Amino acid sequence: MFASAFSEPVQKLADAHDGVRLIPRWRAWPWDLGRSDISIVATVEPREVRWSVGLGRLMGHIMNVADVPEGCDFYMGGIVTNGSLKLAISTDGKAPILAKRMREWLEDVLPEDVEENLDELLALRRELKGDFAQKQATLRALTRHFRDKAS
Repeated sequence: MFASAFSEPVQKLADAHDGVRLIPRWRAWPWDLGRSDISIVATVEPREVRWSVGLGRLMGHIMNVADVPEGCDFYMGGIVTNGSLKLAISTDGKAPILAKRMREWLEDVLPEDVEENLDELLALRRELKGDFAQKQATLRALTRHFRDKAS
């Protein structure tokens, strides 16, 4: 990660991950980067964006350029994790703030006992008798209230 300065939370995050290097300057050079890596560019300075994207492309990186969807090879969606339940939200880079707000909303509205419900459904699924269609019908009937509550 390249920046003129790093906040304390960023330093702690980097310290917790062996593959993250903090380099206290905004400009990367080819020898700073590895081949076939990922580059995430998050700066509002046009010259820094141009430099970083050009260097990343030169080095064969796949790119994510914050707030520049046309400069992205991939998008980073919002992920909601509640036990074994994982929900992903993406706007294809069009409105990252909406994905963030949706993630925050889902985190607030999902019940805390999701994991317990998933465990119960798994146990029931293993006990169900009959063919696939019969099992699907039973599970749909048992989970229909989730859909009906939202209406």
